[in-house]
Amino acid sequence: MLLILRLLEAPEGSFADLAGFNPGAVRSVEIHGGRAHLFHPAPKTAAVMLELDPLAVGAELSSPRYGGYAAGGILATAFGLLLTAPGGDDQPRAVEARLPVLWCPAGEAVLTRLFGPLGYAVDAARLPLDPERPEGGKSAFFSVRLTGRQSLADVVSHLRVLLPLFDDRPREVGGREAAELWDGGRAWLETHPERELIAWRLLGRTPGQGLHDRRHDAVLAALRESGARRVLDLGCGRGTLLHRLADDASFDEVVGVEVARDELAQAAARLAPGGRGRVLHGSLVYRDRRLAGFDAAALVEVIEHLDPPRLAALEDAVWAAARPETVVVTTPNVEYNTLFPDGARLRHPDHRFEWTRAEFRAWAEGVAARHGYAVRFGAAGPEDERVGPVTQMAVFERRSPAAPAGALPPTDAGIRLEDVAGERTIATRLGGAVHVVADEAAAALEEMSRFAVDPRWLVHLSPTLPAAVNAAGEGALEHPRAALAYYRERGVEEVALQELDAGTRVTVVVCRDAEAARNRFGAMEGETGAVYSEGGRPFFATRAAEEAFMARVRAALEAGGLWDEPATGWVALEGVIGPGVPVMREVNPRLGPPPAVYFAVAAAARGALEAAEAELARAVAAGVDASALLARTQRRAALVAPFAAACRRAFGSTRTPEQLRLAPVRLLASEGAVHADRDPRWHRDRLAPACRAAPHTLRDLAEVVIDLTDAAAEADATAWWVAALARGDAGIVVHPLQSGRDGDSVPLAPTLQCRGDDALRLVHGPEHVLPEQRERLRGRGIGEDAGRAAREWALSVEALERFVRGEPVARVHECVFAALALKLGGRA
Repeated sequence: MLLILRLLEAPEGSFADLAGFNPGAVRSVEIHGGRAHLFHPAPKTAAVMLELDPLAVGAELSSPRYGGYAAGGILATAFGLLLTAPGGDDQPRAVEARLPVLWCPAGEAVLTRLFGPLGYAVDAARLPLDPERPEGGKSAFFSVRLTGRQSLADVVSHLRVLLPLFDDRPREVGGREAAELWDGGRAWLETHPERELIAWRLLGRTPGQGLHDRRHDAVLAALRESGARRVLDLGCGRGTLLHRLADDASFDEVVGVEVARDELAQAAARLAPGGRGRVLHGSLVYRDRRLAGFDAAALVEVIEHLDPPRLAALEDAVWAAARPETVVVTTPNVEYNTLFPDGARLRHPDHRFEWTRAEFRAWAEGVAARHGYAVRFGAAGPEDERVGPVTQMAVFERRSPAAPAGALPPTDAGIRLEDVAGERTIATRLGGAVHVVADEAAAALEEMSRFAVDPRWLVHLSPTLPAAVNAAGEGALEHPRAALAYYRERGVEEVALQELDAGTRVTVVVCRDAEAARNRFGAMEGETGAVYSEGGRPFFATRAAEEAFMARVRAALEAGGLWDEPATGWVALEGVIGPGVPVMREVNPRLGPPPAVYFAVAAAARGALEAAEAELARAVAAGVDASALLARTQRRAALVAPFAAACRRAFGSTRTPEQLRLAPVRLLASEGAVHADRDPRWHRDRLAPACRAAPHTLRDLAEVVIDLTDAAAEADATAWWVAALARGDAGIVVHPLQSGRDGDSVPLAPTLQCRGDDALRLVHGPEHVLPEQRERLRGRGIGEDAGRAAREWALSVEALERFVRGEPVARVHECVFAALALKLGGRA
């Protein structure tokens, strides 16, 4: 992060004299996650620069603000600490403030709205995502220049308050730091025309009486009309409606239910202690006995956040299980979107769909008929005579005390929340009793509820691949010698090395035909399988794309004789889809950060570090003692180009579904048998014929066996790894060829991975190769992560075994849910 402030007119002497500092020195202070520096590149110029360690601040590469390259709240704090106006100096002067990198997705207009009323002229240039590929578009980062007549005290105040607005999320509602910033700028905030916008971004206040409030007015009116006294706010979010319900004397008890724990905490903070309102952590796709017995429930802008196949589970949990007398549902009317200036197809990036009035009516009438309700329709907010209301509303009123028999197919009979949530211990064949703590289960509940495929298909989760972390001071972060040592020390004599494809790890469940899919999985029309990530998220964005891929895999398995030996109507495979990371509309964008995020990190790093390097070079030339800081900055700047090159290689090759290939690693299961924990050579022998028969669909992974008792094992493994990296592979994986246990009960990790620097750049960021960061990334070594992966593996194999035995879907889902809980707990 960098901020450069220049006085275009000033009294005699230097900027440092005006601020009371030594112009030849660098002034530094410790801040959270790094250090901030003030230096003077020229007499009338001051620069504030941050050196942040992303590991120390807990940053993730999934955020475009990763690495502390773009200006924001931390820079504002450093600016306030390092540069203050001398007492009594409130003389306006011509000033220039430059921010080489500022994250502003809303564009230049917002900058003008915020800084223009304060007397600044705004000059903003949008940074390209990748200068070498202009066709890739421009980023959400700007290089910003502000000029105007301001006192030094006012410049500090304006930037201290406004820069935090450009962080990638609002400040904590009611947070002390945000309140202090507001108080510090109160003198000019009170008259700022964007006061409400600033308050909302800084303090979490909702501006004005807008659509949000009008929608809630309509819902409140419907709930009051129903005569309800005990009300559920299902999917209550941050609690805006919940707060209004709890303050309304029409209701005796109000309960908000939300799966996102951070939003639930904010909702709880809005409620008066001892009042009518309370909150529950829960999910709307699981049956929850805590929700029974209420008079009414509201689902306000909730259903569109679910993938359409999960609406059956929502329907079961609310209308079949909880069965309140009245249910009020609102959702956007997609027809109204044509009236918006940008003609938005979807109003929010997390919306999975938005319905026309006819589509919403058909769904609501179907729900009502299946569960003994009557339904009427209305509007929430303004209406247009041509396209209808901006928000459509349905009010369901119960007409029968119980749901009609057979309201939903037996396979859709809801899974109870108590079957999966909370602390629990699960017996497994491979790993004995596997324990899951409540916090891990809570994280899994959110992930399963918001992103996962239908539980009927979710019979296995690929376990986390622990890194073969090299010993401290040994150079490469990951290395085969660490993997070999892990298995050798636990009694394994042979391992298989396999190339690591740089694609997406998936489970593929494929049925031989539609009849097998219906009979074994209770599949709906048009479903013959599923492809999902190691976190349970669907790989494909559309059913058509998934079924087209299923047809290719089915044909490949047929050509390889896999349907006949063993004879089966379905198989489950574990593998990697690639090559590289697919970039196409047919692939689920929620599998991980989009490619633009990685290129944005490169753009921000490039802009910030090049500017910092130039200003430090000016300072050193002017006699400032900043040589060490300049050398560190040059070293960091040199790492941006390799990171950008890694992004191009990872995201540039796969553009159409026809290019996708599955590299199968394991034949997990088929009807009547689980194969997951067999010797890797068995899997290779079974899968190789299909790979040879259909190389355009299945890719055979190169593999070699290493004898750990051989003195040359480490050298041979290292040479094979180096060759794999030279071919462009992400690295290698290491599988043990003998089973074993790590201690008394925990099985060995089924796989360890050894990635090269290119792959690791996309995990840890451009600066992970710096010695100080690399040593910290070594962290706790292999042991803890390997143990967790082994428990995930035991749970996933247990899920397969329960499914093959024909146990109920809830029993299978219990294991997969627990495996996901462990996986998410390991990321904490």
